[in-house]
Amino acid sequence: MEPAVKKLATLTIWKIKHFEETLTCKLFLLDTLEHAKEIGKHSFSEQSQKFSPDLFLYARCAAVAYGQKVFEDVLSDPQKMIKDTEFESILSVAPKAYYLKKGTEFDYISGYSYETFSNKYGWSKET
Repeated sequence: MEPAVKKLATLTIWKIKHFEETLTCKLFLLDTLEHAKEIGKHSFSEQSQKFSPDLFLYARCAAVAYGQKVFEDVLSDPQKMIKDTEFESILSVAPKAYYLKKGTEFDYISGYSYETFSNKYGWSKET
């Protein structure tokens, strides 16, 4: 992730925040029951004890990291969700870029939460 961090750090503070906002929004949109059922070995089910909210977040990170086309495919068809793959490190790109640029902690709060179960509509059984 070092090249991405360095590149982002060359941009404006607004663009670093925009990167974080875009990432958070995409992760929020993928935070659904249907996507959680499709992450592979640790998929969500009412009976499973293997589901981890953190692993689901990291699986969503992988879907975003694979690029716009994969993200859009996965968003429109949860069965295309990336299986048994995670990419947690993408979560630290904006904070590290900001620190590299300003030398202070990244205190930006996105309009979305990427934490698992934040998308209440996505976890509603009526969706």
